[in-house]
Amino acid sequence: MSKKCKGSLVWFIVGMVVQVIAQILAKQTYMLHPVLFCIAAGFLILVAIGAGMVVAEKDKTEQKPMSYMDYAEEIK
Repeated sequence: MSKKCKGSLVWFIVGMVVQVIAQILAKQTYMLHPVLFCIAAGFLILVAIGAGMVVAEKDKTEQKPMSYMDYAEEIK
């Protein structure tokens, strides 16, 4: 199995676990519409993960590579 395939499988399993946890939470709190709760929870998790990815990418791109002169100035 390729690395990309294994990663996809892991994230699929993580998604299924989140769905099961949301369903159990909905049943334990006696919700009238547990499926709508699971959809809303999944959407919020998707937005949170997407926002985290955007922030992480911005942090990564804002760092400029340092030149040898920059390193020399830090030592002084």
